[in-house]
Amino acid sequence: MMYQILMLKDSEEAADKRFMRYEWTTAHGGVNLDEYETVYTGQIEPAETAAETLEALYILFNVNRPEDYSGRSLSVSDLVALDIGTYYCDSTGFRRLDEQLTIFDR
Repeated sequence: MMYQILMLKDSEEAADKRFMRYEWTTAHGGVNLDEYETVYTGQIEPAETAAETLEALYILFNVNRPEDYSGRSLSVSDLVALDIGTYYCDSTGFRRLDEQLTIFDR
């Protein structure tokens, strides 16, 4: 399964949303893809559920980072795009975004 890790750009507009929980972000303009940039793209063997796949990616980008990845740990406000949907990394777990985001077409 293909995945992408997206993080907020280093911009003044996105700075207020960095490391903020989903509820705060939605109350302050919501998730705007124009504020994000893809920092890594890869392949992962899918688990039985999306939650298990997301957990595996969280561990990968916080404990066993890929050798060719030099960014920071996966954290709150980051996005994980999978073939089956796009997910917001929240303070506990991930939230599937309601809108259909065409991450892989960017």
